[in-house]
Amino acid sequence: MKQTAIVDVDETLWGFNDALRDCAISHGYPFPTMEQCTHWNSVYEFIPKPEAIKLFDEVHDNQCQYAPFPDARGFLRFMRKHFYVIIASHRNPNSLMELTRWLKINDLPYDGIHVSFDKSSLFTTPRARIVIDDRDETLRKGMDAGLVALGLRRPWNQNSKDRDYLLFESLREIQRYIEKNILSIEGEMNVINVGFLRV
Repeated sequence: MKQTAIVDVDETLWGFNDALRDCAISHGYPFPTMEQCTHWNSVYEFIPKPEAIKLFDEVHDNQCQYAPFPDARGFLRFMRKHFYVIIASHRNPNSLMELTRWLKINDLPYDGIHVSFDKSSLFTTPRARIVIDDRDETLRKGMDAGLVALGLRRPWNQNSKDRDYLLFESLREIQRYIEKNILSIEGEMNVINVGFLRV
């Protein structure tokens, strides 16, 4: 039975921040540059939280208008070959249907979808192995639960204090890391274990 990989959507499979900026500006709100987003909730310093949440919902409700990152499909195909892949997104559960449509339209493979305001409930499920996310808090919770925590480098996660999770420039880099440091090592351990059984 495969181990589980929990894969984020926004700023992992597609450029949510750019879409949110366009949406905010279209409604007359100021919006920080990517470099000004030095922590996950930076947007609330520019837009009141209740208004920002409405913008989040608007973007999520229209996600099918946006393309995934170019390497997202290949990455998910690779992940699904080796893991049971749960697409997990921090968003209003009412947007589940739109997210499901977006995944289908863009031929993004997965095994399950989880939409809620707390992904950490997935970290204690049997066989949970990896979490791939951009949010500092999520990556830390994953590490605390014993998962391998990996993410794409963003201004809001790269300067986190006492950061022990690993950040990469692309999904291809994450894939190479998993191939070299997780799959190959576990493969070697399986060979050793089989050797012990034969003795």
